[in-house]
Amino acid sequence: NPFRAPIDLMNWRFFSAVRPGDNLIPWIFADKIYSHQPLIPFCCGDWLSSDRPPLQAGILLFFLPLKLLRGSGLNYQLLATGLQCSWVCGVWALVTALGASNRRFAQLMGLLAPSAFLFYNSVYVWPKLLAAAFIFFAASILIAALREHRSLTTAEVALAAACVGLAIMAHPGSVFSLPLFLLVVIVKRRLPWRGLAWGLLILFCFAAPWCAY
Repeated sequence: NPFRAPIDLMNWRFFSAVRPGDNLIPWIFADKIYSHQPLIPFCCGDWLSSDRPPLQAGILLFFLPLKLLRGSGLNYQLLATGLQCSWVCGVWALVTALGASNRRFAQLMGLLAPSAFLFYNSVYVWPKLLAAAFIFFAASILIAALREHRSLTTAEVALAAACVGLAIMAHPGSVFSLPLFLLVVIVKRRLPWRGLAWGLLILFCFAAPWCAY
């Protein structure tokens, strides 16, 4: 019965061996805050609530008051799977920025959608694909400016920096994309120093509260 599914259903339903509980950390964090439970101890061993970025937990907190399927693991699973599938929007934005047609996008989706990697990370919902979607959005903004041989506007810098900030708040692996963004910006000179300063300030506003926590 999917409406009575345990929260850890996807840790073993589709896999030959039980997966670790990383996919449940955002749910544990959000549930403890919503239920006014202490965050120490957190979940297991010496884990802390600050060990993983909070974006998916924060989004879940917006939905918990609605009490949709409250008490069922299906509630978190549906929301988190929907968030991971935002990679589709990210790919569309990237393909559009590159100037490809919707037909090319459909062909690309035909190759990507059956991917075992994407299926795995859509049901085992540690938010890697959510982070990837935001990185795609940021890359799309930069690529559009490069193709048009112009500098990024202040609004584009702010939006791209916010996307990168959200990506980092979804999964720490996003930081490995930053050197590439900086390299392209510096080599192609599509971002004035003032714009770069604004972008770094926005990133700081995302990262500083979490680092302080």
